Amino acid sequence: MAEAAVLGMIRDLESMDVTRADTFASVIKLRNIELLKEILDFLRDLKREERLKYFIAGLVDLAKDATGVEIFDYRYCPPFKSIKDEIEMTKMRMTNFGADEKNVGDEEEAEEKEEVVVGLEKDVKKLLDRAIFKKSNKLEIYSIKGMTGIGKTTLARQLYKAGAGQFQRRAWVSISSGTSNKEILMKLIQQMVEGYEGDPSLEEMDNRSLQRILRQNLQGLSYFVVLDKIPEEMCVRSIFNVFPSQGLTGSRLLLTSRYDITTTKVEYTHEMKALNSDKSWQLFSKTINKYTSNENKFSKELEKKGKEMLKKCGGLPMAIIDVARQKAKQRLSGIDWEELFDSIDLCESLKLLEPMYHQLEERIKPHFLYLSIFKENAIIREEKLEQIWAANGLDFEQVTEDFANRSILEVVKLHFERRKCRLNPLLLMISIKKAEEEMGFEILRINGNNGPSQNVRHRVIHCGRDKLNHLTNEDSKQLISLIFHGGGGYLDDTSSS
Repeated sequence: MAEAAVLGMIRDLESMDVTRADTFASVIKLRNIELLKEILDFLRDLKREERLKYFIAGLVDLAKDATGVEIFDYRYCPPFKSIKDEIEMTKMRMTNFGADEKNVGDEEEAEEKEEVVVGLEKDVKKLLDRAIFKKSNKLEIYSIKGMTGIGKTTLARQLYKAGAGQFQRRAWVSISSGTSNKEILMKLIQQMVEGYEGDPSLEEMDNRSLQRILRQNLQGLSYFVVLDKIPEEMCVRSIFNVFPSQGLTGSRLLLTSRYDITTTKVEYTHEMKALNSDKSWQLFSKTINKYTSNENKFSKELEKKGKEMLKKCGGLPMAIIDVARQKAKQRLSGIDWEELFDSIDLCESLKLLEPMYHQLEERIKPHFLYLSIFKENAIIREEKLEQIWAANGLDFEQVTEDFANRSILEVVKLHFERRKCRLNPLLLMISIKKAEEEMGFEILRINGNNGPSQNVRHRVIHCGRDKLNHLTNEDSKQLISLIFHGGGGYLDDTSSS
């Protein structure tokens, strides 16, 4: 039992004799007893599930790190903050276990398996030259960053296909917040250590034994490892530490994540960009051809109409491929292309992107809601964002940077540490939807058929140069904020409210 093991460690520490003169050792002893008691309380309160046993084993290993005899020696004392941070992250992953079992990255893997790849040629060449084929005698770490569905996994697959063959060992591990360190270690051993493919004995080993097997069998060899879709709450430091870093002929770790990887030294982070209009159409056309088993020809008029429709996808390959699948299916049922390009259904793509909002801390969810006031594809100045948040009583310190680190905002320009950003149109749709649900938000368009709603607290009006006569005192008395997008004399007819 894990609880019994941790309880035993607490008792061993409490009974350990530390001389009064050794103040440093006394402090170490007390703080680690407190740390182990936190772990014990957590284990006692934990709702048990079968796969959590891997996390529990890892938590017990971390407890052992906090109780080793060497902690009383200045030379070998492990960094307390490092262990504590790793314990907290492990506890968080255990608490949130199963929350993202439908892994959005599966869409990107599906894209790769269908071999519909567009717009990555320059990225592949750049990373092969800069990272994979580069001459080096050490372990080097690289990362691919970008929002969900932008093709990080697809790009990594292209690099893996082109470059993995030059290394003596190679492995690909897909990760979610429900993947424990033990599962990652087992997958690495099964792919890189001969004789362990499907070996059931790995299940019975603790993390230390698995690490030892991996280190011993990789020592002196070159290897290429991809850790795909690393979640924010995963402490990747403990995984990196299992790889030998001395006596190498040049090895590579390639990470993909929508978060900035800051827990270790990354040589270079490649930030992925959305596809432009031409590349979006090319990906759409190739996917259509694949699903209809036919090379479809489109007139210039239809291509123009199709490109206009695809603007709503914001250059996101996941969304473009999903729309192409839908249109191919509808085409096979006999509907004309002209009619098919009249509308677009992005429900599935929005469903896969929505966890980006739910995974935000409660303190910054309101900040995301206020992104809804900006126009589609607008360049957003950081100072303007901060003014809007401040006007609504929100703390704005480092929030823009946080959104950029999470691939929610794309930084298009950085000048004297001030950012100009862009929000992908699909994330704007989610922001609008959540703002409507949670803070009484609405958008009015002067040339549209919609009228003002009752009890709206935040309103955005898109208007042209026609004069505005939509607002009355009755419409406006509940408003906290009113924002106009447009030009001309639209303020002439607004009410005094």
